[in-house]
Amino acid sequence: MTSLAGTGRRGSALARTPVEVRTAELEQEPAVRAWRELGAGPCPERLELLRRRHKSVVYRLPGVGRDGSDVIAKQCLWQISLDERAVYELLRELPGAHLTYYGFFAEPTREAGWLFVEDARGDPWDPGDAEQRRLAARWLAELHIASSRSANAALLPDRGPAWFSGQLDLASRGIAAGFANPALLPEARPVLDGVLRLLDEVSSCWLEVEIACAAMPRALVHGDFAERNVRIRCEGGEPRVLAFDWEVAGWGLPAVDLPNIDLSAYAEAVQRVWPRLDLAKLAQLGQLLRGGIAAVSWASESLTTSWPHGAVCDLVHYERRIVESLAQLGWRPNRVSR
Repeated sequence: MTSLAGTGRRGSALARTPVEVRTAELEQEPAVRAWRELGAGPCPERLELLRRRHKSVVYRLPGVGRDGSDVIAKQCLWQISLDERAVYELLRELPGAHLTYYGFFAEPTREAGWLFVEDARGDPWDPGDAEQRRLAARWLAELHIASSRSANAALLPDRGPAWFSGQLDLASRGIAAGFANPALLPEARPVLDGVLRLLDEVSSCWLEVEIACAAMPRALVHGDFAERNVRIRCEGGEPRVLAFDWEVAGWGLPAVDLPNIDLSAYAEAVQRVWPRLDLAKLAQLGQLLRGGIAAVSWASESLTTSWPHGAVCDLVHYERRIVESLAQLGWRPNRVSR
C-alpha cells in the first residue's frame, strides 16, 4: 500500500540549469521577437527554457540586460500577465531592493503577455536562519508600509478576503472533482473527505475571517513569499532580499507574507505606522489564508491528473495547517483528523 504520510511540498523554483537551450533561428522564437519589439537590450545569442506549464512559460535571455546581466522572459495568460505587470510597475516606484523590470509586451491576439525582469541571481533565502528571517522581516515591513501609502494601489489585483473566498470555492470544487479520477488510490479518499469537511468548516466561520481582516491594514503583498521565490544577494558587503514570481501578488493583507519570518523584527519595523497590530493573530490568519486555503486550492488542481498522489500528500500537510490556525484563532478545537 502506498503511504500518504509524506507532507513535503514540491517547490516551483526556476532551475538554474535550463531544460532546453536553443541557438538556431532565434529570430523566430516568440520570446526573442517580444524582446526585440520591446527594444530594451540586444538580442540574445541563445535562449534557455527554464519552465513550461499550462498557464506560463519561462525563458532566460543570457547577457542582454544591464551590465551584461541575464533577463527572465515570462509568458502568461492575458489577465495573469496584466496583474503581474501592475505589480512590477508599482514596485519600481517604491524604495527598497527589487529586481529590474524591463517591460511588458502584449501578444497581438491579447491571449497572452510577456514580462521581462532581471534574473534573480543570489543565494536561496533560508527561513531556518535567524538573521535571514530578520532580514526578510525588515524588507517586507518596508514593502508593506511604502505600498500602503501608494496612490497607484487601486491598479493592483485584489488579494483580500473576497479573493481567498474564491480560492476556498475552487479548492472545494477541485477536491470534489478528484474523486472521479481513476488514478486516485483508495486510501486517498478518506484524506479528500477530511479536507472537504474541513473546508466546509472554514466556510461556516467566514464571517469571523472577514471581521478579523477588516481590522488589518492593506498593502502590496507577495502572496507566495517562500524559499523558492526569494534570493539573498550581497552588494557592497550588505545582504539584500530579492523576491520574484509575483504572479499571485496584489492588494491584500500583509498577514499572508508573515508566517516564515521574524515577527518581532517585523513588529519593531512597523510599530510607528501600525502600533496596535496583533502580530501573533496576523501570522495565524496568514497561515490560514495563504498556507492553508490557497495552498489547498493550488494542490487540488493536480487531483485530476494521471499522478495525483503528490497532491494528496500535500493536502495532508495543508489540512494540519488549517486545523492549527483555526484553533489558534479560537475558531475550532485543536485536533487533527489524521
